Amino acid sequence: MSAADVSFQAFIQGDLSYSDGESQEPMSGFEADFLPAGGSMNTDHEPDWAIGLRLGLEPSWQLQSGWRIGVVTWYNVAGYSFSSETGEQDFFSTERIVSETSLDWWDDVTAVDLVLKRDTPAVGVSVAKNGLKCVVAVQQYDLVRRDYAGDDVFGGTNDSHVKSETDIDDGFGQIIQLWYDPTDNFDASDRAGAEYGVFYERYGSDAWFAGVSIRVNFNWFFECMGTFGDE
Repeated sequence: MSAADVSFQAFIQGDLSYSDGESQEPMSGFEADFLPAGGSMNTDHEPDWAIGLRLGLEPSWQLQSGWRIGVVTWYNVAGYSFSSETGEQDFFSTERIVSETSLDWWDDVTAVDLVLKRDTPAVGVSVAKNGLKCVVAVQQYDLVRRDYAGDDVFGGTNDSHVKSETDIDDGFGQIIQLWYDPTDNFDASDRAGAEYGVFYERYGSDAWFAGVSIRVNFNWFFECMGTFGDE
């Protein structure tokens, strides 16, 4: 029998991400929802820059070979798009704007956007050694197209609001994360502290994300007896 340490972490993860989705053109006759006509009335597809917040758990096991394996789960609790013109969004929400089609209607307003809904936790596995870690995970999603109608604001900046929603895709997204711990702390018994990472996420054929993250860990550690990684 040999000893293998088990570490159980709770973590807070902050993200800065770039996302894009398949271009969504406004429906035929959409101009009737943006009256009186003004500006160029031209549309433009725009990707998205956003911040996000996740809360998660990761139990992991240190093997005698020096590798650490874990099970990772997290929940998306907040997010905000910087790129959206007038798209409807709540900071504390499991919804994220992926991309949008803006309209030059005197002012730039949202005509159509794509929203990703992730109402269930992501689940994956982690493999780490020394200061590097790789996480592969999946998460159930729904991708929704939202069409907008205009709000003409006399003497102010025009706005728009959601007129209708259409489900266009659902399934399980694929997530890859690469993490670096400058203290080489992944194989230590006390794994509290910060990790820095990059990630890529794909949701069907219509939406993807890429970005950078910082993760702060809160650690519980205990040692158990077992045959993990015995030669």
